[in-house]
Amino acid sequence: MNFQKEPSRLFIIAHLLLSIFLTVVLSTACSSNSTTSKEKEKEQAEIYYAHGTSHLLKKNYTEAVSFLLQADKLSPEDSKIKNNLGMSYYFKGQEILAIETLHRAIVLDSSNSDARVNLAGIYLEAGKLLKAKMEYQLVLGDMLYQQQYRVYYNLGLIALKEGNSSLATKNFLTAIREKDDYCPAHYELGLMAKERGELETALKHFQDGIKSVCFEQSAIHYQLALTLKALNRKKLAADKLRFLLQKFPNDPLIPSAKILLRELHSENDNEELAEISKLKDRFDEEKFNKKLMSPSHNAKSDPANEPIDQYEVKDF
Repeated sequence: MNFQKEPSRLFIIAHLLLSIFLTVVLSTACSSNSTTSKEKEKEQAEIYYAHGTSHLLKKNYTEAVSFLLQADKLSPEDSKIKNNLGMSYYFKGQEILAIETLHRAIVLDSSNSDARVNLAGIYLEAGKLLKAKMEYQLVLGDMLYQQQYRVYYNLGLIALKEGNSSLATKNFLTAIREKDDYCPAHYELGLMAKERGELETALKHFQDGIKSVCFEQSAIHYQLALTLKALNRKKLAADKLRFLLQKFPNDPLIPSAKILLRELHSENDNEELAEISKLKDRFDEEKFNKKLMSPSHNAKSDPANEPIDQYEVKDF
């Protein structure tokens, strides 16, 4: 189970272990008298591990530490228990203890890429970019690891922090090639394209991003609205902002969204007034032209139609 740093928050990535837990309980209940003490301890450790992991996923970190410590005591050589225990320490604010425990998980099993990714994530969060990069690059060598897209995404974040936008773009693009609906990478690519003024490209990335779990993130909706406004698609931008206000009423972005929506309304009002003014000017011009072309107006203005003056005839 690995825990990743993604835009503005730490996301927990794991599969629920309910089925494992039930299997363990059943196997414990049905165990025969021939089961050795060591096997019983291992089974009990699995139960504690399942409980601890469940609490970790629910963000009950104190309970998670308690159960995982019991699991670790019964099965001290289990790398996966060390991994989850390390992350429980981390979320309890014990960074040093977390790093030590994750290191131990890797020593016990060098193929535990989840532990490496978690360790790298802690380094990344702490600004230790070189150490984070080294761990991520080691994970890239694991051909069986199924979440390489997350590794490429985090390497992209590191490249951004190092000021290498070209490498960041390459890593983010690789991430979405590995998983085309991986929204954090789409979000970052959208921001980068928007900064370059490539608004249509930015729009596509933001639209692709909200198709998956990022739909529940306010930031991508706000950036989508900003991009639509920049593309002069003001009605769509206003619709997106109204959706944002309704779906995320207490979000920190709400004040900015309200200001932007007022700006759009003001611009729309000004544009409507300008359009009305243009229509009025056009109407006045057409009215004038009709008057100019009317027969009564032409009869008065044509000199050929003026009455002939009676000139006095003089002899020379």
